[in-house]
This record gives sequence, C-alpha cells and structure tokens, in this order.
Amino acid sequence: MFNHSLLAQKTKRIEILNANSIEFDEKIGKDVKRLLGNVQFQHENAIMYCDSAYLNSKTNILQAFNNVRIKQGDSLNLYGDYLNYNGNTRMARVRRNVRLVHGQSTLKTDSLDYDRNMNIGHYFDWGFIKDQQNDLKSVNGYYYSDTKDYYAVDSVTLLNPDYTIFSDSLRYNTGTDISYFYGSTDIVSDSNFIYCEFGWYDTKKDISKVAKNAYILSKDKKLSGDSLFYDRNLGYGEAKNKVALLDTSAQILITGDYAEYFERNDSAYVTLRALMTKYNQEDTLFLHADTLKLFRVIDSIKVEIYQYTDSLVYIGNDSVPQENRSDLDTSCWITQTFVSDTLFTETTDTTKIVLAFHHVQIFKDDIQARTDSLSYSTKDSTIRLFKLPIIWSGEKQITAEYIELQTENNKPTKMNLLASSFITIQDDSIRFNQIQGKDMVGFFNLDNELSKLDVYTDAKSIFFPREDATEEQQKDSLKGDLVGVNLTESTTMTIWFEENQPIKVTLYKQPNGILNPVGKLPQEELYLKGFSWKEAIRPQTKNDIFIWKEQ
Repeated sequence: MFNHSLLAQKTKRIEILNANSIEFDEKIGKDVKRLLGNVQFQHENAIMYCDSAYLNSKTNILQAFNNVRIKQGDSLNLYGDYLNYNGNTRMARVRRNVRLVHGQSTLKTDSLDYDRNMNIGHYFDWGFIKDQQNDLKSVNGYYYSDTKDYYAVDSVTLLNPDYTIFSDSLRYNTGTDISYFYGSTDIVSDSNFIYCEFGWYDTKKDISKVAKNAYILSKDKKLSGDSLFYDRNLGYGEAKNKVALLDTSAQILITGDYAEYFERNDSAYVTLRALMTKYNQEDTLFLHADTLKLFRVIDSIKVEIYQYTDSLVYIGNDSVPQENRSDLDTSCWITQTFVSDTLFTETTDTTKIVLAFHHVQIFKDDIQARTDSLSYSTKDSTIRLFKLPIIWSGEKQITAEYIELQTENNKPTKMNLLASSFITIQDDSIRFNQIQGKDMVGFFNLDNELSKLDVYTDAKSIFFPREDATEEQQKDSLKGDLVGVNLTESTTMTIWFEENQPIKVTLYKQPNGILNPVGKLPQEELYLKGFSWKEAIRPQTKNDIFIWKEQ
C-alpha cells in the first residue's frame, strides 16, 4: 500500500518569509491565510514574491497576485500577474504577462506551467523567446532550464538579423545558440533559401547541417542531397549522396554523390558518378566525367587545361576562291593558342561554363563522344574537347587533337578540328570513306547532318562512290553498286555531303585524284595512315557513358 506518511515526510511546507499584514477569514477558508504587502514565501530553494496572496496551510497551495516573481537559484526568475503554486506537486501555474528569464534568454507568454521537479516550463498560447542572437516564437513549447533547451512546436519562427527560420518543430539551445529541426523547415535569407526536415543550425558560427529532402536555393541554382552542410560566412555548401545541382538559367542538371558549392563566385563541382543532363524539348544530352565543374564568369578569367601549339583556321568569306586565300588579310584567320595550359578567356558575367575532367563520355540520340577533358560555354553554346577526343554521329567517326563543336538548341551547327584531323564514314562492313588533314571546319544542316567540310593542309581522302540504288535495292535497304575507289589529295579541299554521303569534292593547290576500279587496290591501300575504327568503345546508350572502355 502507498505510504502517505512517507509523502508527508518528503513534502515540505511553504514558508512565509515576510508580509506587511496577515489576515484570517473563515469565509475564505478555515486553513487559509491572506497576506498583504511585500509578501515573500520560500519553498525549498525557491523564493516567491507578490503584492498579495492566499496560502492554504492544509493543502500547501499558494495563490499569489500582482508583481509575482519566483526566484530559483542564481539565474532563473519567473514573473507574472497571477500564480497558483502547489507545494506538494511543486507545480507553478503563472498567468498573464508571464516572463521567464534565465541567463541571457527571456520567454514571454500569457500562460506558463512550470514543473519544479523536472525544471520544465510549458507554454501553450504563443511563446516569444529572445536572447542575444535570436528571437523565437511558437504556439506551443517547452523550456528545459537544466539544459537551456527550448522545444518549440507549431508555427515556429526563429528570427536572426541575417535570416529567418520557419519550422514545424524546433529545439533551440540558448547556451550554444544551436537550433535543431525535427520537421518541415525553411531557412530564408537574402542570399538563399534552405529546406530540410531534419538537421541543425549553429546561429553563432552560421553553419548548418541538414537532411531529409534537403536542398539549397541560391540565385538560379538548386543543390540537393541526402545531407547538406552549409557555412553562411564562407558562402560554402557541401552535399553528399544522391546529389543534384540544377542550374535553371543554363537548363543543366548535374548529379553525383558528392558536391561542393561556392556561393560567392557562383561555382560548384560534382564528383562520384557525376552526370550532366542538358535539357532540350526535342532531345537531351547526357555527359559523364570523373568530375564536373560549373561556374559563372564574372570578369576576365583563364581556365587551365592542357598545352597545345598554335593552329590557323580560316573564317573568311566562302565566296573567295580557296586558291587565293593565302593572300588574304590575316583578319580572315583565327589563331587558336593553347600555351601554358590556357584554355580560353571569357569576359561576361552572364556566361555559364561547364568543365568536365577525365573519362568524359557523351550520349545523345544523334551524337556520342568521349575525351579526356571538355568545356561547355553557354555564351556560344560550344563544346570544346581536349586530348584524344572522338565524336560519333550516325555512321561518322570524327577525331583530332582538339575539337570544337558549336551547337544551337542542343543541335550541332559547326565544328572545328585542329591537328591530326580525321573523319571516317562507314560505307559497309569492310569499307570506310576517309578524310584526313591537319585542320578541318565542318558545317551541319538543320537535320543535324554534315553538309560541308573544309580540309586544310595535307588534305587526303578515300571515297567509295556508288551508283544510285535500284528499286529492288531500296526495298532491301541496300546501297547502290560500287563504282570504284577514289583517292584524292591536295593542299586543301572542300567536300559537300548529302544524306551523310559525299556528293562533290573540290581540290585546291597541287590536286591529285585517281579513281581505281573495284578490287584493283590491295587491302592495306584502302586505309589512310592513322585510320582506326573505334566503334567498340562508342557509347550506345545513356548507361554506357559510365563504362570507360580502353581503346
């Protein structure tokens, strides 16, 4: 059975320390005292003050009115207009104009129940907390004075000079100034927006770590991941696992398993199964690399990749005969210089640059590619490929030491091939049309097909011309009969294409061309020096770009 005498021994009576007057009135209650003026009580380690009070010595219950104050220890003070205190349960119920002051923090509310057994205060009709760093408010909440933790629930708002936090449920420690989130949470500032459903924010150091559907919105970027770390002072973000970086202005999505974001210069990099997706209404480009970097060019900047030598590419008027182009003004030529590992220079603050490093592979329905390193600029929608690049388009294979592919709406419009340029077009299982030269400039039609190709310096070609296909051959999707083998070479040449097949070749300076009958040339003479068909390493699907096949 429950020992009531033991409870009586453990329960201490509320003691009267001071009052200007004490009255007894049986109408109020036989065991009730009325105290007036400068009233003070003590219960264990708490001192209580008020203007007037009723104390029931039998029930050990105190009712205090006006200028109520409970002082507990050296740093906790509880104020209000009315107090109901039960000395047996050690529960204080304070109402109207309530203030709980503990150290540097103050809680204001209209109603507060304070349990002195657990040192926990509970407010349930809006609470407003203020300390040196932040203002916190919520409909409902608890304060644990032993640990200095506020647990705020329902319509929680934490206001800081630099940002505002909105949350379903939040724990805030006034000793460390760290907030912990346990539900849907928005962190709003002038520079960015952070969402999460779990995490913490150190308001002293301005650092945070968030998780569960977490993301950061900044300018035109969205960074998400299983977990995010953010340093507001440095403008630095880190994302881990299932990372996604979306740039809405460039229509680029980069995914991977690790990312770092630098807010001040609007740059980021993603690694570990990094994948860039470039959206287009008609087609989508997928690009994988070991590391992908995305940044915005603000001022003149140099991006360092590899070292190359100078090359000249003609960009003059096509109406000028090619045999006279050597006498043209040098303004008709563009010099591509890659020295001291300098890649290119941009000077606009609206240009977005993507850099891809190592094991780069691209898949698009009409174009596939692989290279060691790559850059993409939104200024001119140009893809630049470095170090052993290969591009495949339909039956064509394109290689050079450096390739520039200009695009519009994700479709190729022009390409520049510099040094050791080679284009291979498969004719059948054993025959390949081939074009070779130092440099090349190609142009594409609206159907994404190569329509014209200019070849500069030591131009050579091997073509297998055919008759027009007969109706029977067309029914069986066969090509026309083979005419012969056409070998040509000159200093420069221009080739026109139709449906990916050469229809006209013009040679300039020291031209030489021979059409050989079928079967006359030995097999080894059907290939130009440097020929290498690399279909085996070509990405055939989007998933293939994650598999790097050795050549």
